[in-house]
Amino acid sequence: MSAARNVTATFTKIPVINSITATSVAYGNASEVSFTSSYSAYCFMSLDLITSPYLWEGALGSKTVNTSTTLSSGTHTASAICINSDGVASNGGSWTTTTFTVGPSNLAPNAPTISIVEKKYFMGNLNFNIKGLDPDATDKIHYVVDWMDGSALETTGVVDPTVTPDTTLTVNHPWPTPGLKNIKAKTVDEGGLSSSWTDFSFTVSVRPPAATIKTFDSNKPYDRINLGESIILAWTSENAEYCEMTTNFDTSTNQISDINPNANANKTFTPPSTTIYTLICTGDGGSSAPWPLKVTVGPLKPVVTEF
Repeated sequence: MSAARNVTATFTKIPVINSITATSVAYGNASEVSFTSSYSAYCFMSLDLITSPYLWEGALGSKTVNTSTTLSSGTHTASAICINSDGVASNGGSWTTTTFTVGPSNLAPNAPTISIVEKKYFMGNLNFNIKGLDPDATDKIHYVVDWMDGSALETTGVVDPTVTPDTTLTVNHPWPTPGLKNIKAKTVDEGGLSSSWTDFSFTVSVRPPAATIKTFDSNKPYDRINLGESIILAWTSENAEYCEMTTNFDTSTNQISDINPNANANKTFTPPSTTIYTLICTGDGGSSAPWPLKVTVGPLKPVVTEF
Protein backbone atom coordinates (compact mmCIF):
# COMPACT_ATOMS: atom_id res chain seq x y z
CA MET A 1 0.00 0.00 0.00
CA SER A 2 1.50 3.28 -1.06
CA ALA A 3 1.98 6.16 1.38
CA ALA A 4 -0.42 9.14 1.23
CA ARG A 5 0.94 12.37 -0.31
CA ASN A 6 0.06 15.91 0.86
CA VAL A 7 -0.70 18.26 -2.03
CA THR A 8 -0.97 22.04 -1.48
CA ALA A 9 -2.89 24.01 -4.12
CA THR A 10 -1.78 27.59 -4.79
CA PHE A 11 -4.34 30.05 -6.18
CA THR A 12 -3.26 33.28 -7.84
CA LYS A 13 -5.19 36.42 -7.04
CA ILE A 14 -6.50 37.99 -10.21
CA PRO A 15 -5.70 41.73 -10.41
CA VAL A 16 -8.68 44.04 -10.28
CA ILE A 17 -9.04 47.65 -11.38
CA ASN A 18 -11.33 49.04 -8.72
CA SER A 19 -11.99 52.42 -10.34
CA ILE A 20 -10.83 54.67 -13.16
CA THR A 21 -11.73 58.33 -13.70
CA ALA A 22 -10.66 61.10 -16.08
CA THR A 23 -11.60 64.78 -15.80
CA SER A 24 -13.18 66.60 -18.73
CA VAL A 25 -11.28 69.78 -19.60
CA ALA A 26 -11.21 72.79 -21.90
CA TYR A 27 -9.00 72.59 -24.94
CA GLY A 28 -5.35 73.15 -24.14
CA ASN A 29 -5.60 71.80 -20.60
CA ALA A 30 -4.44 68.42 -19.30
CA SER A 31 -6.95 65.85 -18.06
CA GLU A 32 -6.18 64.12 -14.78
CA VAL A 33 -6.55 60.34 -15.00
CA SER A 34 -6.74 58.30 -11.79
CA PHE A 35 -7.29 54.62 -11.09
CA THR A 36 -6.94 52.19 -8.20
CA SER A 37 -6.10 48.49 -8.45
CA SER A 38 -5.67 45.43 -6.26
CA TYR A 39 -3.38 42.38 -6.53
CA SER A 40 -1.35 43.89 -9.35
CA ALA A 41 2.41 43.95 -9.87
CA TYR A 42 2.31 46.58 -12.59
CA CYS A 43 -0.24 48.45 -14.69
CA PHE A 44 -0.49 50.22 -18.01
CA MET A 45 -2.61 53.26 -18.93
CA SER A 46 -3.30 54.46 -22.47
CA LEU A 47 -5.19 57.37 -24.03
CA ASP A 48 -7.57 56.42 -26.84
CA LEU A 49 -5.68 53.08 -26.99
CA ILE A 50 -3.32 54.65 -29.49
CA THR A 51 -0.73 56.34 -27.29
CA SER A 52 2.21 54.44 -25.90
CA PRO A 53 0.98 53.05 -22.56
CA TYR A 54 2.21 54.62 -19.36
CA LEU A 55 3.72 51.95 -17.08
CA TRP A 56 3.65 51.73 -13.28
CA GLU A 57 5.28 48.99 -11.26
CA GLY A 58 3.79 47.77 -8.03
CA ALA A 59 0.56 49.59 -8.79
CA LEU A 60 -1.39 48.63 -5.70
CA GLY A 61 -2.92 52.04 -5.02
CA SER A 62 -4.15 55.18 -6.73
CA LYS A 63 -2.24 56.43 -9.74
CA THR A 64 -2.67 59.85 -11.37
CA VAL A 65 -1.24 61.21 -14.61
CA ASN A 66 -1.75 64.48 -16.50
CA THR A 67 -2.47 63.81 -20.13
CA SER A 68 -0.81 65.64 -22.97
CA THR A 69 -2.27 69.08 -23.66
CA THR A 70 -2.34 68.40 -27.40
CA LEU A 71 -5.51 66.32 -27.39
CA SER A 72 -8.05 67.49 -29.94
CA SER A 73 -11.56 68.65 -29.09
CA GLY A 74 -14.09 65.87 -28.61
CA THR A 75 -14.56 62.64 -26.64
CA HIS A 76 -11.52 60.61 -25.58
CA THR A 77 -10.89 57.42 -23.62
CA ALA A 78 -8.51 56.61 -20.80
CA SER A 79 -7.88 52.88 -20.39
CA ALA A 80 -5.94 50.80 -17.87
CA ILE A 81 -4.90 47.18 -17.53
CA CYS A 82 -3.04 45.59 -14.59
CA ILE A 83 -1.01 42.36 -14.39
CA ASN A 84 0.03 40.32 -11.36
CA SER A 85 3.34 38.55 -10.73
CA ASP A 86 2.05 35.39 -12.43
CA GLY A 87 1.29 37.24 -15.64
CA VAL A 88 -2.47 37.21 -15.15
CA ALA A 89 -4.19 40.38 -16.41
CA SER A 90 -7.19 42.22 -15.06
CA ASN A 91 -10.60 42.10 -16.73
CA GLY A 92 -9.77 38.88 -18.56
CA GLY A 93 -6.96 40.60 -20.43
CA SER A 94 -9.13 43.47 -21.69
CA TRP A 95 -8.64 47.16 -21.02
CA THR A 96 -10.86 48.88 -18.45
CA THR A 97 -11.98 52.16 -20.00
CA THR A 98 -13.59 55.47 -19.08
CA THR A 99 -14.41 58.47 -21.27
CA PHE A 100 -13.77 62.20 -20.92
CA THR A 101 -14.19 65.23 -23.16
CA VAL A 102 -11.93 68.01 -24.34
CA GLY A 103 -13.80 71.26 -24.97
CA PRO A 104 -13.70 73.42 -28.10
CA SER A 105 -10.38 74.84 -29.21
CA ASN A 106 -9.26 77.86 -27.19
CA LEU A 107 -8.53 80.99 -29.22
CA ALA A 108 -5.68 83.26 -28.16
CA PRO A 109 -6.71 86.67 -26.75
CA ASN A 110 -6.09 89.94 -28.56
CA ALA A 111 -3.15 92.18 -27.72
CA PRO A 112 -4.20 94.86 -25.20
CA THR A 113 -4.31 98.62 -25.56
CA ILE A 114 -2.31 100.78 -23.15
CA SER A 115 -3.00 104.37 -22.09
CA ILE A 116 -1.98 106.66 -19.23
CA VAL A 117 -4.60 108.08 -16.89
CA GLU A 118 -2.72 111.30 -16.14
CA LYS A 119 -2.76 114.06 -18.77
CA LYS A 120 0.86 115.02 -18.08
CA TYR A 121 3.65 112.61 -17.28
CA PHE A 122 5.80 113.83 -14.40
CA MET A 123 8.31 111.95 -12.28
CA GLY A 124 6.60 109.84 -9.63
CA ASN A 125 3.74 107.36 -9.88
CA LEU A 126 1.75 107.03 -13.09
CA ASN A 127 -1.44 105.01 -13.64
CA PHE A 128 -1.82 102.88 -16.77
CA ASN A 129 -5.11 101.59 -18.21
CA ILE A 130 -4.73 98.19 -19.91
CA LYS A 131 -7.60 96.65 -21.86
CA GLY A 132 -7.66 93.38 -23.78
CA LEU A 133 -10.32 91.19 -25.39
CA ASP A 134 -10.64 87.44 -25.92
CA PRO A 135 -12.49 85.97 -28.94
CA ASP A 136 -13.84 83.36 -26.52
CA ALA A 137 -16.18 85.89 -24.94
CA THR A 138 -16.55 84.03 -21.63
CA ASP A 139 -12.84 83.44 -20.97
CA LYS A 140 -11.41 85.16 -17.91
CA ILE A 141 -8.28 87.14 -18.69
CA HIS A 142 -5.43 88.91 -16.95
CA TYR A 143 -2.49 91.00 -18.08
CA VAL A 144 1.28 90.72 -17.79
CA VAL A 145 3.22 94.00 -17.81
CA ASP A 146 6.93 94.36 -18.51
CA TRP A 147 8.01 97.76 -17.18
CA MET A 148 11.36 97.35 -18.96
CA ASP A 149 13.21 99.14 -16.17
CA GLY A 150 14.80 96.14 -14.48
CA SER A 151 11.83 95.46 -12.20
CA ALA A 152 9.98 92.12 -12.20
CA LEU A 153 7.14 91.36 -14.58
CA GLU A 154 3.82 92.39 -13.05
CA THR A 155 0.78 90.11 -13.29
CA THR A 156 -2.56 91.82 -12.75
CA GLY A 157 -5.67 90.44 -11.15
CA VAL A 158 -8.21 88.46 -13.19
CA VAL A 159 -11.17 90.10 -14.93
CA ASP A 160 -14.27 88.08 -15.85
CA PRO A 161 -15.99 89.60 -18.92
CA THR A 162 -19.25 87.86 -18.02
CA VAL A 163 -19.30 89.93 -14.81
CA THR A 164 -17.36 93.03 -15.91
CA PRO A 165 -17.83 93.67 -19.65
CA ASP A 166 -15.27 96.49 -19.51
CA THR A 167 -12.06 94.50 -19.15
CA THR A 168 -9.91 97.56 -18.37
CA LEU A 169 -7.57 97.21 -15.39
CA THR A 170 -5.46 100.04 -13.95
CA VAL A 171 -1.91 99.42 -12.76
CA ASN A 172 0.45 101.85 -11.07
CA HIS A 173 4.22 102.18 -11.44
CA PRO A 174 6.82 104.69 -10.19
CA TRP A 175 9.15 106.60 -12.51
CA PRO A 176 11.92 108.25 -10.47
CA THR A 177 13.86 109.66 -13.43
CA PRO A 178 12.89 111.77 -16.46
CA GLY A 179 13.26 110.73 -20.10
CA LEU A 180 11.81 108.40 -22.74
CA LYS A 181 10.25 105.24 -21.26
CA ASN A 182 9.13 102.01 -22.96
CA ILE A 183 6.81 99.36 -21.55
CA LYS A 184 4.90 96.42 -22.98
CA ALA A 185 1.92 94.29 -21.96
CA LYS A 186 0.12 91.15 -23.10
CA THR A 187 -3.23 89.49 -22.45
CA VAL A 188 -3.42 85.95 -21.01
CA ASP A 189 -6.63 83.89 -20.93
CA GLU A 190 -7.69 81.27 -18.40
CA GLY A 191 -6.49 78.51 -20.73
CA GLY A 192 -2.96 79.90 -20.55
CA LEU A 193 -2.84 81.28 -24.10
CA SER A 194 -1.16 84.67 -24.53
CA SER A 195 -1.55 87.48 -27.03
CA SER A 196 1.36 89.22 -28.68
CA TRP A 197 3.03 92.04 -26.75
CA THR A 198 1.80 95.61 -27.10
CA ASP A 199 4.62 98.19 -26.99
CA PHE A 200 4.01 101.64 -25.50
CA SER A 201 6.35 104.64 -25.26
CA PHE A 202 6.05 107.92 -23.36
CA THR A 203 8.27 110.66 -21.97
CA VAL A 204 8.51 111.49 -18.26
CA SER A 205 9.27 115.11 -17.33
CA VAL A 206 10.54 116.79 -14.19
CA ARG A 207 7.64 118.16 -12.18
CA PRO A 208 7.74 122.00 -12.08
CA PRO A 209 7.69 123.99 -8.82
CA ALA A 210 4.40 124.62 -7.07
CA ALA A 211 2.43 127.71 -8.05
CA THR A 212 3.12 130.89 -6.11
CA ILE A 213 1.17 134.13 -5.76
CA LYS A 214 3.51 137.08 -6.21
CA THR A 215 1.08 139.93 -5.52
CA PHE A 216 -2.59 140.28 -4.50
CA ASP A 217 -4.08 143.73 -3.89
CA SER A 218 -6.85 146.13 -4.91
CA ASN A 219 -7.21 149.41 -6.75
CA LYS A 220 -8.60 151.19 -3.67
CA PRO A 221 -6.64 152.81 -0.86
CA TYR A 222 -6.62 150.67 2.26
CA ASP A 223 -8.83 148.17 0.36
CA ARG A 224 -11.89 150.22 1.41
CA ILE A 225 -15.02 151.14 -0.57
CA ASN A 226 -18.37 152.72 0.15
CA LEU A 227 -21.49 150.57 -0.01
CA GLY A 228 -22.54 150.11 -3.66
CA GLU A 229 -19.07 150.77 -5.07
CA SER A 230 -16.97 148.23 -6.94
CA ILE A 231 -13.39 147.19 -6.31
CA ILE A 232 -10.87 145.55 -8.62
CA LEU A 233 -8.77 142.76 -7.12
CA ALA A 234 -5.58 142.08 -9.06
CA TRP A 235 -2.89 139.44 -8.69
CA THR A 236 0.20 138.01 -10.32
CA SER A 237 1.37 134.40 -10.07
CA GLU A 238 4.05 132.00 -11.25
CA ASN A 239 3.81 128.34 -12.41
CA ALA A 240 0.00 128.52 -12.22
CA GLU A 241 -2.58 127.06 -14.59
CA TYR A 242 -5.60 128.53 -12.82
CA CYS A 243 -6.60 130.41 -9.68
CA GLU A 244 -9.55 129.97 -7.34
CA MET A 245 -11.12 132.55 -5.07
CA THR A 246 -13.51 132.09 -2.16
CA THR A 247 -15.08 134.48 0.34
CA ASN A 248 -15.91 134.15 4.00
CA PHE A 249 -19.61 134.34 3.04
CA ASP A 250 -19.57 131.89 0.14
CA THR A 251 -17.37 128.82 0.60
CA SER A 252 -18.18 127.48 -2.87
CA THR A 253 -15.24 127.82 -5.24
CA ASN A 254 -15.36 130.54 -7.86
CA GLN A 255 -12.69 129.41 -10.33
CA ILE A 256 -11.02 132.27 -12.16
CA SER A 257 -9.28 131.16 -15.34
CA ASP A 258 -6.79 133.33 -17.16
CA ILE A 259 -5.17 132.86 -20.55
CA ASN A 260 -1.80 133.70 -19.03
CA PRO A 261 -1.99 133.24 -15.27
CA ASN A 262 1.65 134.30 -14.89
CA ALA A 263 0.75 137.76 -16.16
CA ASN A 264 -1.44 140.34 -14.44
CA ALA A 265 -4.99 139.12 -13.81
CA ASN A 266 -7.91 140.87 -12.14
CA LYS A 267 -11.60 140.63 -11.36
CA THR A 268 -14.17 143.23 -10.32
CA PHE A 269 -16.38 142.71 -7.26
CA THR A 270 -19.19 144.71 -5.62
CA PRO A 271 -19.41 143.24 -2.12
CA PRO A 272 -22.52 144.06 -0.05
CA SER A 273 -20.52 144.17 3.16
CA THR A 274 -17.01 143.74 4.45
CA THR A 275 -15.63 140.59 2.81
CA ILE A 276 -12.47 138.50 3.00
CA TYR A 277 -11.37 137.20 -0.43
CA THR A 278 -8.96 134.24 -0.36
CA LEU A 279 -6.92 133.44 -3.47
CA ILE A 280 -5.22 130.09 -4.25
CA CYS A 281 -3.38 129.40 -7.52
CA THR A 282 -2.61 125.89 -8.80
CA GLY A 283 -0.22 124.45 -11.38
CA ASP A 284 1.34 121.12 -12.34
CA GLY A 285 3.70 121.32 -9.37
CA GLY A 286 0.97 121.92 -6.79
CA SER A 287 -0.99 124.76 -5.21
CA SER A 288 0.15 128.00 -3.65
CA ALA A 289 -0.43 128.98 -0.06
CA PRO A 290 -3.78 130.77 0.39
CA TRP A 291 -3.60 134.58 0.36
CA PRO A 292 -6.49 136.40 2.09
CA LEU A 293 -7.39 140.02 1.35
CA LYS A 294 -10.00 141.91 3.41
CA VAL A 295 -12.20 144.45 1.61
CA THR A 296 -13.90 146.84 4.03
CA VAL A 297 -17.29 148.21 2.96
CA GLY A 298 -18.52 151.45 4.57
CA PRO A 299 -17.75 155.15 4.74
CA LEU A 300 -14.11 155.91 4.31
CA LYS A 301 -12.47 156.94 7.51
CA PRO A 302 -11.58 160.61 7.44
CA VAL A 303 -7.97 161.35 6.83
CA VAL A 304 -6.63 163.62 9.54
CA THR A 305 -3.95 166.06 8.47
CA GLU A 306 -2.03 168.48 10.61
CA PHE A 307 -2.05 172.21 9.91
